[in-house]
Amino acid sequence: MRSFVQSAKQFFALSMSVIGTLWTCIEVVDFFYPDELEKYITPGIILLIAIIIPILVRIYKNYSFTCSVGDQGELCIKYGNLLHQKRSSIVVNINNEIRTPQKPNGSLHWKIVSGRGGEDFRKGLEEERKNLNGQKAPMGYIIDLNHKRKHVLFLVSATLHEKGKSMSNPDDLMKAYHELFSNQAGFQAKNHTMSIPVSGTGRAGINMTFEEVIEMIAREYIICCVQREPNSTKRIHKLNIIIYPKDRKNIKDWNALCSKIDAMAQLCGECQQL
Repeated sequence: MRSFVQSAKQFFALSMSVIGTLWTCIEVVDFFYPDELEKYITPGIILLIAIIIPILVRIYKNYSFTCSVGDQGELCIKYGNLLHQKRSSIVVNINNEIRTPQKPNGSLHWKIVSGRGGEDFRKGLEEERKNLNGQKAPMGYIIDLNHKRKHVLFLVSATLHEKGKSMSNPDDLMKAYHELFSNQAGFQAKNHTMSIPVSGTGRAGINMTFEEVIEMIAREYIICCVQREPNSTKRIHKLNIIIYPKDRKNIKDWNALCSKIDAMAQLCGECQQL
């Protein structure tokens, strides 16, 4: 009941703010074009806009959450398509043998190598695999590849088993993320921004919930933000954790998740300042 009352108050306050802003604009327009205004603006339209805008804002907030880690970074959790994040580098999880799927399997790895510029990425991965001389890449191994404006960081976070299936576990996943954020000086993220998927809960068979994987990613990023040099120029200023829209059902309590990560960020930010 309390959350409903609070939401109603926020909705009302935002509606009043919208009406106030619209009224100010109308006064200005009315001063210059008094005869034209009445043709297009009616009280009903003003009321409709005052209702629609707060609803859209509310919907947007339910799909995106952002918090700061002191003055060292920014963390954003949002729904979207990782491959559509054009203003950032993207992270794609791969297996420790750097084997590329030979047929469609729905993975991000497959989508990258079969999409635009995929041949360049496929060749880059194959060259990296040859450089390992039959050795398996350690967890957290990063392959930094570019195609025109697309920058992809392939992150080793799973083990390839005999039947060709990639499997991971919490320890391997945590090590991979730790290595990724600890070695920021080893690559230049596009616009100092990185977008990363919620990996491991599907085909990799990791025994973790979506919330737990998101918390793991956020925690490793926050820790590295606090530990790195404050004046470092080679760092990730912003991390986007991208949740595919169809996986929305796997997030049991969005508000609780955001509150927990915000508390982690605020606590570590205060530690860094101290």
